[in-house]
Amino acid sequence: MLKSFKILVATIILFALLGCNSAPLRYTLDPEFSYLQGLGRDIKVVSVKVIDKRSNTNNSTVEDPDEVAGKLQKQLIGKLKDHGYKIISKPLLADMAYELVISELEMTVDKSMLKSLIRGNSKITLTLRKHSDHISKIFSATKTQEVANPVNNVDVTGVANQMLSSLFSNMFSDQQIVEFSEKP
Repeated sequence: MLKSFKILVATIILFALLGCNSAPLRYTLDPEFSYLQGLGRDIKVVSVKVIDKRSNTNNSTVEDPDEVAGKLQKQLIGKLKDHGYKIISKPLLADMAYELVISELEMTVDKSMLKSLIRGNSKITLTLRKHSDHISKIFSATKTQEVANPVNNVDVTGVANQMLSSLFSNMFSDQQIVEFSEKP
């Protein structure tokens, strides 16, 4: 009886440990870009460049690292076009050039028996260039959310996009950024 109890306990522990080590989760970036329509009254032509300079992209929950910068750049360009801006690839010919450098974008999942904790950290530097003048500012955001097990890709995607939407909202409504973009 004692032997079968020990086997049962060992089996339960083994399944619990195996349940905590599931396949890597992947997330898809689709953040909201707000406050873009108010960036500069005289700005009609813009250039956009997004650069991924993360040193560690070996996170188990990261979207394909090679596609992160390109995907964010396409989304930002799409939103700027929706607000009437013309996009060009030459920053020197643009009324304003946007350069976003991703230095941190990480999602982690801490799993326990019944619940898991999803944590996101992001840091992006925005540099605006207007004629011979420029401004650079670092923006960061974090997001933590507890979810019931099992954690899935949708959970991680939701937390990542909420975090980035908040970061971009703060970025494009920042008083210094708005004042710089409206300066003649």
